[in-house]
Amino acid sequence: MRFSFLIFITFLSLIFTGCGGGGGGGNTISPSSLNAINNATFIDSAVAGIEYDNGDGIIRKTDEKGIFKYYENQSVKFYINGIFIGEGLPEDKPQGVIAPTKKIITPFTLANTSIRDKDNPKVLKIVKLLISLDSDNNASDGIKIDIDKLNKDEIKKLKSQNKHIDKIDLDKILKSTPKGDYFARKHLDETFGKTDEYKYSYIPANIDDFIAVRFLNKATFGATKKSIEELKQKGVLQWLDEQLNMPNNDEFMHVRRAIELAIAFEGDFFNPKSMNEYLSDDGTYFHGFNVYYMTNYQVSSWFDASLLQKDQLREKLAYALSQIVVLSTAEPLFVRRTEAVAKHYDILRNNAFKTYKDLLMAVSLSSPMSLYLTYHGNQKEHIKDGATVYPDENYAREIMQLFSIGLKELNMDGTPVLDDDGKTVPTYDQKDITEVSKVFTGWDMKYNNRFGRVAYGLGDLTHPLEFNSNYHDYGEKKVLGKTIPAGLDGKEDIEALIDILMNHKNIAPFISKQLIQRLTKSNPSPSYIKRVAEVFNNNGKGIKGDLKAVVKAIFTDPEFWEDLKEKKFVKFKEPLVAFTQFLRAFYVQRFPSFQSRVRGKVIDIKDAFYLSDPNFLGEVPGRSPTVFNFYDKDFVPNIDYFKQNNLVAPELQIQTEGQIINFNNSIYNILRTFAKILSPNGWGNAKSSYRFLLDFKDEYAVIEKELDGVVDGYVAEFDKNLSYSQDKENFEGELTPREKALKSLITHLDIKLTGGVLPQSFKDEMFKRYIEVFYDRTVTGKGDNTLREIYKDIVAPIVLAIITSRYNMSE
Repeated sequence: MRFSFLIFITFLSLIFTGCGGGGGGGNTISPSSLNAINNATFIDSAVAGIEYDNGDGIIRKTDEKGIFKYYENQSVKFYINGIFIGEGLPEDKPQGVIAPTKKIITPFTLANTSIRDKDNPKVLKIVKLLISLDSDNNASDGIKIDIDKLNKDEIKKLKSQNKHIDKIDLDKILKSTPKGDYFARKHLDETFGKTDEYKYSYIPANIDDFIAVRFLNKATFGATKKSIEELKQKGVLQWLDEQLNMPNNDEFMHVRRAIELAIAFEGDFFNPKSMNEYLSDDGTYFHGFNVYYMTNYQVSSWFDASLLQKDQLREKLAYALSQIVVLSTAEPLFVRRTEAVAKHYDILRNNAFKTYKDLLMAVSLSSPMSLYLTYHGNQKEHIKDGATVYPDENYAREIMQLFSIGLKELNMDGTPVLDDDGKTVPTYDQKDITEVSKVFTGWDMKYNNRFGRVAYGLGDLTHPLEFNSNYHDYGEKKVLGKTIPAGLDGKEDIEALIDILMNHKNIAPFISKQLIQRLTKSNPSPSYIKRVAEVFNNNGKGIKGDLKAVVKAIFTDPEFWEDLKEKKFVKFKEPLVAFTQFLRAFYVQRFPSFQSRVRGKVIDIKDAFYLSDPNFLGEVPGRSPTVFNFYDKDFVPNIDYFKQNNLVAPELQIQTEGQIINFNNSIYNILRTFAKILSPNGWGNAKSSYRFLLDFKDEYAVIEKELDGVVDGYVAEFDKNLSYSQDKENFEGELTPREKALKSLITHLDIKLTGGVLPQSFKDEMFKRYIEVFYDRTVTGKGDNTLREIYKDIVAPIVLAIITSRYNMSE
């Protein structure tokens, strides 16, 4: 049932203001003593199937149009499966309300409260209950009560206690209502605006460790003990807002750290300038031509930022964007001048919380991107040696195909637009590419000695491009049916083009879907894509492409939270992300001091995270083989389940048998080398070595606390020379202290690493495999020797088993 928008808004402002409630008892009145019977409508977009008692003692239900019968001047009591929700007298239908009867009743009538009482929890309960029980999860077309969504056992208990709507916990009686909650939220949004209290009712107010770990493993590069506690204390919305508004304190973070490592390792060989000189854009620029291992320093700087920075959401979003707006060492120049890759990551993280237009502008004016996609030194059409030379079209193609609107026209929900013959519709053609190429003419690296020259030691790759008007095409350009007027200079031309791309209907679903896929879910529903795309189009303040608003929409969407709460596996984990989660879970930190052999010389290195060549991951930041990323976003594995259900699994494209073996072996070696308790040596080399530290103090504490009750470095239990069978006899069927300790350790690691998704069978297998080891103690219970033995024989193998399991490699 529908009624006018104006009346609808007025109506909603009433129904969400408060709630009265009476008891379900009272005296039954004989029908003969009642006045004439009439029809009225229960309206919250027409509620069908709600139970009512009009005073004659007979429980009926409203019909499919929400109509019920009442007696003149006699209040009507309403119930849902016996839960009393309120009573009231039908009132005259307001002007403009479309209803089949002259009289109506609404939840605000039952609440008997004023219009301005917006915060009354009783009315919110009524509305949430009604909308959550809607059979088609779309309250805007009317509500039909679906009793099957109720927890019948809980209802039975409540009935016996004679509890009313204002005294019950809806979460206990509603089985699973994320979609219903979404539509309840939508109603409230239209009335009061997008206030967090109402908008995100499906996000738990109290986060437990299980949900915290799974949420943080998607929103950051890995949950840590500190971040879990912060999320639980602040709640999801406050945590998100703080992350989204955290200041960016270093616009040269990746470049700075890469240069710092280059100077630390190889400064004796290239006479470095000061960092201020390198970053000041005054002609003294850094170039890695004389640095042998610049790619290692760039990768190490990436891991340093991604693992240790507080603004984790910015770092994770920048990584997602790096897989859409790709740049890599596939450009041969960047193998030596890898500061270009570091600069690209700085551009992504600097613009991650700005608008997508800001990002496209910064990327288009980027020296590294101009070399990677070959519009550096691009000239307007001209004659050379008797032949016509046209502008390079590489970036012109990719800025449309990969960075903004894609190849095929899309609906707002990401599904393809089809023509009358059922075929997809292309977004652009060759003429558009040719016209766009004219936009990107006249640009060169700063401090180059000749326009367009490319050489290892020439040009600044850490600052924006420089415009040269002599080579720019100032003519009119026609792109995607729009006209860029003649006479614009280089930057004005680029901005005009990007405005055209930003106004294309494809950009919102095309970019939104990919961000969802990279951050939360490989196969989002069309409705999830549409909701995020709508935010991309308008952040609520008329701004398009607001990446802050988009990322918040992704992480607060009801579909995301339904998946999270129900522990659904909806995405295969990239090996890189599994690796960072592993490191962050165990307090990864820079190596305090080590010596490194560099170009035949031994160098002292202080306070550095170093990871020279992590090819075991199958992907290394900044080393994508092509502009299409490490894997195809539409990759469908050659497995019947995926093919039959038309599901993509992009991350599986790089998880070959060889990569999986390398990953497992590398995690094993890291566990056996870089735990603090093992006192790793301070020796390495710049060409191929890892240097960082991991701390397993929480795991020792779990074992110690279970065995001794205190954490003091002494485990008296291990002074007992007991076999497993002897100990079992001593406890006569109960768990032995060591059994309890092992079970606690496995449970602890399950929560810490996976958010509690390990099946019991997996945990039981771990227990069976390592319980005998727990009794094979050849040292006393005192000191680091015991901790080392516990770590090497029990903690490390279990961590390895979990990290490399299919349960951890999915999320």
